[in-house]
This record gives sequence, C-alpha cells and structure tokens, in this order.
Amino acid sequence: MTAIFNIEGHPFADDFFLFFDTNHDGLVDFYEMVVGMNAVEKGNFEEKCRFCFAMYDLTEANVLDTNTIREVLKKSYVN
Repeated sequence: MTAIFNIEGHPFADDFFLFFDTNHDGLVDFYEMVVGMNAVEKGNFEEKCRFCFAMYDLTEANVLDTNTIREVLKKSYVN
C-alpha cells in the first residue's frame, strides 16, 4: 500500500492499512483494496468525509475521543 499511495514512512500509513483491512485479519485482500481505493479516489465529498472519519473511529462508536483527535493532529504536523 505504501508503494501505491507513495506514503512510505508517512505518519498515516498504518492508519490507512488498518482502515483498508476491514475484516481485521492483518492482510488487505483485493476486495478490501478496491473498496478502499474507490472511497479514496472516486468517492464524492460525503464519502471522502466518511472515509476520513472512519479511519479513526476504530471502535465504530461514531464518535472520536479527545486522545484520538490529539493523535491525528500530532501526525498532521510532522515535518
């Protein structure tokens, strides 16, 4: 995945992997890759917003806690 998105060493690389691995088996199969790529590349604004939110809503509680938001902001400000 890092080669496809050119994100090797990027702070969000692991987060992308966890989001794409929808069955949580530690692997991203073809179906998971196609569904994830569709959301990232072809999705409308709402689908892309859902993708961004879901990437961090790992418990699927439809809320993000303060610690999660803090970690996202920290990763966003890496040089």
